[in-house]
Order: sequence, then structure tokens, then C-alpha cells
Amino acid sequence: MVIEHIIAGYSIPHNEGAIPLTKEAYDVNNPQKRLTDYSKTITIPENRIVNQIFEHAFDVNIDLQTFNPNLKTSYQIIQDGITAIDGYCQLRSISNVDGQINYEIQATGKVGDLFEKIKDKYLQDLNLSSLDHAWTSTNIENSWTAAIGQGYVYPMIDIGGRTQYDIWTTKDFKPAIYLKQYIDSILSEAGYTYDSTFFNSDLFKSLIIPYGSGKILLDNAAILCREFNVQKTSSQTVDCQDFSDPANSANSLLAFNDDSSLSGYEKRVIADGGVVEALACAEAAFDFSTDFFNTCTDEFNTLTGKYIPTESNKMSFQGVLNFDLTYNESNSLTTKSLNECHTGPDTDSSYFNANVDLYLVQKIGTSYTIKEKLSLDITDKAIANPLQPSPTPTIIDNNSVSFVTGEIDIISGAEYYLAVGEVSYNGKVQINTGLGVFTILPSYKNFTDFEFTLKADSTFGSKLLETEIGTGDTIDTRLVVPKEIKQSDLLSSVIKRFNLYLDYDEINANKLIIETREDFLTDNRKNLEHMVDRSKDYNIKPMGALDAGRFIFKDQLDKDNLNDTYNKVNDEVYGQLTLDVQNDFLNADKVITTLFAPTPLESFDGVNDRVLSSMRFVDKDNKPAEATAKIRLLYWGGLLDTQKTWFFNPIFPTLNTKTQYPYAGHLDNPYNPTFDLNWFVPRQLYYNFSYGNKFTLNYSNNNCYNIYWKKYIEEITDRNSKILECFLSLRPQDYRELNFRDNYYIDGSYWRLLKITDFDAIAEQTTKCVFLKVEPKDAFVSEVKVVNGGIGDYSDDTPVPTGDLLRSPNGNNGKTQDRLQFGDNVKGGTRSLVASNNVEQGIEAVNNLIVGSDNSKAFADNVTLINSPYTETNRPNEAYINGLFVEKLQNVFLPYEVLTSLETELQILPPLPADEFYQITRGYIRLNGDMASAGHKIDIVTDDVDAHILAEIPSSFFSTDNNVGYLTLGSHTEADIHFGSGLKLTTNTNMSFPSGTTTLTINIVYRIIKL
Repeated sequence: MVIEHIIAGYSIPHNEGAIPLTKEAYDVNNPQKRLTDYSKTITIPENRIVNQIFEHAFDVNIDLQTFNPNLKTSYQIIQDGITAIDGYCQLRSISNVDGQINYEIQATGKVGDLFEKIKDKYLQDLNLSSLDHAWTSTNIENSWTAAIGQGYVYPMIDIGGRTQYDIWTTKDFKPAIYLKQYIDSILSEAGYTYDSTFFNSDLFKSLIIPYGSGKILLDNAAILCREFNVQKTSSQTVDCQDFSDPANSANSLLAFNDDSSLSGYEKRVIADGGVVEALACAEAAFDFSTDFFNTCTDEFNTLTGKYIPTESNKMSFQGVLNFDLTYNESNSLTTKSLNECHTGPDTDSSYFNANVDLYLVQKIGTSYTIKEKLSLDITDKAIANPLQPSPTPTIIDNNSVSFVTGEIDIISGAEYYLAVGEVSYNGKVQINTGLGVFTILPSYKNFTDFEFTLKADSTFGSKLLETEIGTGDTIDTRLVVPKEIKQSDLLSSVIKRFNLYLDYDEINANKLIIETREDFLTDNRKNLEHMVDRSKDYNIKPMGALDAGRFIFKDQLDKDNLNDTYNKVNDEVYGQLTLDVQNDFLNADKVITTLFAPTPLESFDGVNDRVLSSMRFVDKDNKPAEATAKIRLLYWGGLLDTQKTWFFNPIFPTLNTKTQYPYAGHLDNPYNPTFDLNWFVPRQLYYNFSYGNKFTLNYSNNNCYNIYWKKYIEEITDRNSKILECFLSLRPQDYRELNFRDNYYIDGSYWRLLKITDFDAIAEQTTKCVFLKVEPKDAFVSEVKVVNGGIGDYSDDTPVPTGDLLRSPNGNNGKTQDRLQFGDNVKGGTRSLVASNNVEQGIEAVNNLIVGSDNSKAFADNVTLINSPYTETNRPNEAYINGLFVEKLQNVFLPYEVLTSLETELQILPPLPADEFYQITRGYIRLNGDMASAGHKIDIVTDDVDAHILAEIPSSFFSTDNNVGYLTLGSHTEADIHFGSGLKLTTNTNMSFPSGTTTLTINIVYRIIKL
């Protein structure tokens, strides 16, 4: 047997000691784990090559130069020319016995090598800069029809909570990156390619990882890049200015002249052809300070003292001003007035205050604007330094005042700077006279007599307040990649979600084979009976050897509104499956989980028919709250039709109306689902189809457990499934060729290989192997069931999810679209109370009360149906009790101009459907003003050709001033019923009234009869 080690590309003969190798695909007790081949400790004696590889690590006096025991070293074991293990090794220890040096290493196969390579890398470490793009409506819309699986897409998701669902702007859409893009980048940057039917399927290409926050925030480096903090290194004296004309600010501009930036040093060095190797050394050598810095594009000009931003934003400014004030008297009265604010005989010195006005000025072209006025308090210094008469100057020295502005909207290309204005003295004088105490509040401003000297170490800085990137800005893809997510965790979660198996291409060592279990396993069959060692243990164990009584498939619990509510009501995670194994001897749980949190779908009754993924966070008062969701996985369903249009960035007169919306969710299509990304069927749903003409809600059980795990779990938990432990006579070639994909024939049955334990090519002994024999199970056949809100089951007894019972009847969410519902199959309606079954309402119908009226329809506002089943109304403001139309009042007011022109007729009630007619039950009339010069009868008639009289106002009524009375009802026989007709007022002769101001009020009480 010729054995050699290949370490870091060097061949080392194996001279002595065992090399026990183990390989394992998965453990039936831990079906979520994927394993690899590995070795126990291998001892390699020293020689020249070995010492060179490990750099004489046994010598404590030698520092390692290139070899790092904390990093992986490539490793292979070659046995008789056959590669038994190919992966990496780690130096575990070094022994020195009587001068004989031995290196002890542990080898691991390539599946472990992949995860070892990426174990400390995060998603944000991936180079996704090729996906950087401008945040524009054009790029958003283009993503909706782009090829799937690569790059990004912008789905319509309810992030953070909305109150408006018909108007969406660019900022309402956040990019989602395709899962395949992540996986491809992870494997590519780790040095791998792959062959995978599953990864190249449309299903996998449609999976996306959405951005999980309401705002796309700049990272700290980008924020700092937009800020500056500069200082003054020498004194500067300016005259205080009158700011009645802001242009005077140019005469008192405070020029901060030093940013002391290492970045500036770097640029100068690089411009001279040099290389900056140690900024810390440069800082020490040239006394640079990192306390002061410019923006990354040097927007603060240290020569002019002006800040000229290259992009508009929101900022505040702050700093510390060290300064002296010098007063030179120009008028003795001025000096006396200023001093008496705090030194006069009747002055209340506790009220005195003195300030220097500081201005933040914006200049655009030749236009000057004061953006903010600040007061620098010098009260104590002014009291200590009374102003002196000419010619002696007064110096109010050693002032140091901090300042900060509010939020300033800065404009790209404008100039911003600080300038000094007036000095103000304010006091309080109380004069006691015989008539009482009079209070005077003297206030003096002066700019002609004061000079302002800005001293060294004064500072001026900015703070970026708008930390969200703006519309039109470039989205650095790193900003929308989930934070603190390891690449290995994402890959592991994908493997577990879809029950994937990994192997290596036999020809290309850097090519992975990745498939679902059903595609990974082959129908190849090989006979191993001749290899079985009958002299050793041959054990067959029932699957009672499993150590789990329950399998729990679930995602992470998040605290957004729907996930939190679902968990509190159902005591489990949305889409969770808890599967009991029929075994009385097991009670432990085996949890199969991923790093993803589920994303429930949601719709709002009465708003539209769009079903959206919800990541709405609320505070204790149920108000929207800013939060970042845990990482999510969604299915990009593309553009789906919507019955109610919506508007994207509408700007009058261009509304940009949309009849489709970009859907993504845990279902491939909520209106016609064939795939569910959840582990299992959720117990409850938060959406329905109460809008428009679609009422049937279907739900598929074609989910991740049923598709990718069900058959396997049923096989390994079947009472007839078995585990075989036996010993095989293996050669190195056998060890290499035995795999976990084929079927192996032993003693009349076919088995799947699970594990080879401690294969040693040197020792002349057989090797323990573990096989699994399963009872074949039928492939899962999916079903789609109708969800009506009641109780139902799929054929495997899984309950059909119930409807949205968490907001109705008693859990409505406070929005204006809510209804209080006690009943099943209620469609449409907003701000309504319904206690009936099978009710249809208009999607925008409001304020309806429907009680005890099953199978009714109300397609208008303010409808009341009480004990009136099978009643339908399309008119607002109507009521039915016990199936009868409740009388209504029609108020008709006739001004003088109409009252005197009724020969032309006046419509007072509209025509009815062909199966309805009006019945007037009573009426009241009032004449407001003088009686008629000559009265004439007014009739209320049907508006058809018959003009049948239903009621009248007799001519005698108009013979009395301000008269009141009753309508005279006409006779009404069956022959006089006029279906479909409206009602109108008419007269044979127009009346006249002497005053010219008389009016008539008619109150008609009527019913509508339907036959």
C-alpha cells in the first residue's frame, strides 16, 4: 500500500501510523445537517519538506512568516494512486519525544472546506457593486420586466405601515436582490462553480430577499463623507454689520482656514507620485489631527471660508467661537445708553443681557438670504467690562460660546458661511414717581462701534440630518444587503429549506453538484454482498432508533404586527409545522429552522384587490413605527392584474395610472396559487378578495415541507424502515467510489449508504458502514382548496386556513377601511357593521348596518338591512326592516322662480327599476310668504305618459298667507300602479305672487314597493 500526503502542493510519503477516514452524508437523527468526509488525528513525522511547510513551528524561537496555523492548508490523501480525501488540513499539535518531531493534523473534505472558507464572511462582504443603480422610477419599472434570477427587482411591499394604497412614489419601493444572485456571488467569490437543476429552475430564480426597512440609510462612512469640521488657526478681525441688508454679511464673513485633514495629505502625496503607507505615522510626524476634516470632495473652501455643497440636503451647523469684542466710541450718548442698561440708578441688573448676533448666510448668485440668526451671549463679560469713552477702546475679551443651528435646507451650488451682525444690550429700568412705578425696557443695537475678533481654535462644523438616500441618488447595493448575516448561514438556510444535497464533480474539484434530495438520489444499483464481513457484527435496527418524537419546521419569529399577532393567537410561527412521530418511546424535539422570518400576506377590505407582503411594525398605540425586519425570503410573482388602478409618481396632468402591480410574497400568485414558500399551511390568513368581481380565495398545500421534506421524513419514520450496521472489506478505490446517491444490494434488499466510519487503508481490517432501508413513499400530490373562513381539510387532514378572523369581529386595525363583522363570507364594505352570512357590499360602500339579513346585497352607502334576507339595494340612504322598505322623507323646496314656473314640470324622484314603484303615504306642505294672486292646483304625478296623479296641493291652499297643510292623496288602484316611473311636480297654469319672494316647502313621505 503506497500512501502519500499532499500538503500545500508538496508530496510527503506516509511512513507509519493509522489514517482513519470517515465520510457521512447526513445523520437520520439530524436530517437538517449536511456532513462531509473527515479524518481523526493523523501523525506526520518531520522531514525537510514537512518542516519547510510548517516553518519549523516546533522551534519556539522562530517566528512564523507565511504559515498560519489558524488558517486552512490544502490537503489530499493518495492511496495507491486513488484520492481518498481532498480538502484541507489544520495543524492541531506538535510533539517532541527524544528529539523526534511529529506533526499532528486533522483533515476535512471539501464540503467542509466550502463552509470553512466562508464561515467568517458576511453578505455585506460580497462585491455587488455591479448592481449599483440610480433610485429612479425608470429603473424601478424596468426591474419589473427584467430577466429573473440576477440583479434586483422592486416589489410592492407594505413596509412600515401605509395609509394610502392608491398612490405610490419612488421612495415607497425598495430593491430586493435575487437569492440566486447571492448564492452565485458567494460560491464564485469562494472559488466554486456549480451544476444544479434546482438552482437553475424558474422557481429558485424567482426567489428574492427584500430590503427590510422603511428607509434606505447611508452608511456611517457615507455620512461622514458629507460632513466637515474646520478650525481657525489665526486671528481675524471684522467690523460688525447692519443686517437690514444681508449683502453686508460679505464684510463680516468668518473665514475658517484649516481642515487639518489626513485626506488632504494623502491627496498631496499621491499627486506627487508617492504612496501613503502609514497614516498614523503621517499624523504623528506632521501633527495632523483627526478632529478636523473636510468632506470627501472638499466642499468647504478653507481659502474663502465658504461651504459650497455639491448636492442638496438637510443639515445643521455647529461650532465654538472664541472671540474678543472691541468697542470704539463714536458718540458719548451711545456709550451712556449702552452702559445704563446695566449700570443706571434705576436699573434691574438681573434682567440685563448682552448678545452678539451671528448669522448663517446663504448666497446664490448675487442674492443673499439669512438662513438662521443665532445669539452669542456675552452678558457676564459685558457687565465686567463697562464701555469706556473715547479715545480709550473697550475690549470685552476671552469670550467662548458654543452654537448650533436648526435644520437647514441646503441647496447644491449655493454658498454658506457665518457672518457677524449687531451687538445688542437689553435692560430693565423702573422709575418711581408720584403716580406709581413705571417700567422701561431699553434695548440698543450697535454695529458701527464694535469690532469682532475671531480667535484661533474656533471651530465650524456640519451634521448631515437627512441620512436617507434621496430619489435619483445612486443606491450602493451594500446599503440594501441585510446586515450581520453570514454567508454560511444563508447557504445553510437554503440547503435546509429545500432539503438540498451537495457533492463534488469527480473531474473538476471546484465544481459543486447541488440538488434536491429527489434529484440527488439516483436509481443506480450496485451489489455489495461480496464485501460484507460475516465474522463481525451485523445489526439491523428499526427506525425506533431515532431520538426525536417531534419534528418542528419553522422560521424565525419577528415582531412586525402580523407575525407578532399570529404568534400570540396560535402560539407558533406563521407557516410552522409541528409533526408528531408515532413512537411512544420518544419525546424530544428536532427543530429544522432557517434564518428567515415569514412574511404574511395582507389586504385591506374596501381599499383594493391587491395582496401585499406585510412588514408593518407598530408601537404600543398601534401606530406605525420605524424598525428593521429580520431577513425575509419571498417569491417574485411578477406583474399581476389589479381591478382598482393605482398611480406611480403622479404629477398632474400625468397620473401614470397602473392596472398591474409588482407582486412578491410567500405564494407564487395569491389569486391562483400553485406554490407556497412557507414550511406549511398557515392556520389563518390576513387577506381576502372582497373587492370587485373576484370572491373565491384558493390556497395550495404545495409548500416547502410537502415538496422537499415530506417523503423523506415519512420514509425515515416509517415503522418498516431500518438501519443496517455491518462491516465491509474496502480498498481505497472502494472508499472513494462508495457514494450517498446510489442503491446498494445486501441480503435481498437495497440500501442507501449513510456513513463509512474509520476506514484505514493500512490496517488489514474491515470497515464499519451504516446503511438505510426505507419504505418507498409516493410522491406528494398537491391540492388547492377554497378558503371560506370556515372549517375544512385537505385530503391529508391538514386544516384549510381560516379567513382573516384577527381583525373581525373585534381586532380591527383602526383604519377607515375596517368593518365589524360577525358572519362568514362577507365581501366589501367599509366602516360597516355586519352580522349576517353571505353578504355582498360595494367595495367603497360605507356606513352600512346589516343584521339578520343573510344572502343580501348592499351596493350603496348608508344602507340598513334588519331581518331582511335576500334583499338587494343599489340606492344610498335606504333601510329595510323585515323585508319591507322603510318610509323615507323627500324634502322639496321651491324658490319663487320655480314655484311660478311649474308648467314646465319638475322632477322630484328618479325613475325606478321595472319591478318597483312609488307609494306616497302622506305629506306636509308650507307656504312661506304672501298668498297667490290667483291660486292653481299643483299635482305630484308619475313621469310616464299616463302622468297618474299620486297626490296634490289644492288651489285653495294658496289663498292664505304663510299657510300650512297636508298633501291630498289621490286614489290608487291596482290598475294605476306604474312600475319603473319617477315622480314630478306639475300644474296646468303658472301662479303669481305679489311679493315676489314667496316659496313653497313640500315634505313627501313615500315607500318603494318591489314586486
